[in-house]
Amino acid sequence: MKAWKDNLYSNHYDYEYIIKLRDEFRQARETNDHKLVIHLVRTHAVRDIGGINNPQLYKNCYLGTKTLIEDFRKEFIACLEYISDLPKDKFPSSQKLEFFAETRHAFGRTALLLSGGAGLGLYHFGVLKILYEERVIPRIISGSSVGSIFASAIATRRMDEIDQVMIFLVKP
Repeated sequence: MKAWKDNLYSNHYDYEYIIKLRDEFRQARETNDHKLVIHLVRTHAVRDIGGINNPQLYKNCYLGTKTLIEDFRKEFIACLEYISDLPKDKFPSSQKLEFFAETRHAFGRTALLLSGGAGLGLYHFGVLKILYEERVIPRIISGSSVGSIFASAIATRRMDEIDQVMIFLVKP
């Protein structure tokens, strides 16, 4: 598994482009070129840049994908943190807020779609329970058949009310 992860070559994504971008991001951040970091993030905030979300890249491991893709994502996050930490004289708060709103819009949101399947729907409860415990439930949840029941039980509640739903669903 480790050999597959460490081998950056694959026909499923543009590894040369990802290497180039990762290195550009890192160099701009490490040389404190805040204008270039902002420009790079602004122009490359695309969820599937270089094909890094290709499902073929996520079926070989139980956790994660190619090390290069993980490194690229870590560098992208480091650049976001760098921008967030910029002093007001280099990047005023109002511009920061506008920048992060634009970036969030360009990057999109994560959604969770729960399927049907009668008794298999109980797996949805386990998925929702773990996502809730880790505080990473997406804001967009949908489902079909039994999945819609679980989705509606969660999506119609505020985060502070979900504990009650979880307790209700666990009761025998």
